Amino acid sequence: MSVMFLPTFRWKRVRRDARGFIVGDSAESPFACMMIPLWEGTRMIVRIYTGQDGQTHFEDLPLPVEESYNVAVQAGANLVFRCFPGDYSSDWHTAPRRQYIFILEGQMEIGIGDGTTRRFGPGDVVLADDLTGQGHTTRSVGVPRISATVPVGA
Repeated sequence: MSVMFLPTFRWKRVRRDARGFIVGDSAESPFACMMIPLWEGTRMIVRIYTGQDGQTHFEDLPLPVEESYNVAVQAGANLVFRCFPGDYSSDWHTAPRRQYIFILEGQMEIGIGDGTTRRFGPGDVVLADDLTGQGHTTRSVGVPRISATVPVGA
């Protein structure tokens, strides 16, 4: 597996205190932001998929509890890191392939056809599996974000 970097920003490491606040000189960074936990409790993988009605839906999947859990990666697949500006927005689209999206920095919002939106931040995982139908919208939520994607098998 090879790794491809697609940087669009020059990122500066920041120091945070135990509450997630940026401290010291890092607070002067133009990309400084506070990481706010989206919810407390058990993390999960959120799958977006196309239902029988041709619409995209959310499904909460539990994290694997086994000591080791393997997921088949597509042959020849790359792990891709992408940077998005804080004002990034993408209109209705389907996933280009079945893939996991790992949010590393910033926040993103996914919208589906019934008007529901969900936000995801650092540590969240989305399984994009809506390959047909109306699809979904995505946008950054006010701050630049970095994500990593990896295509997976069926």
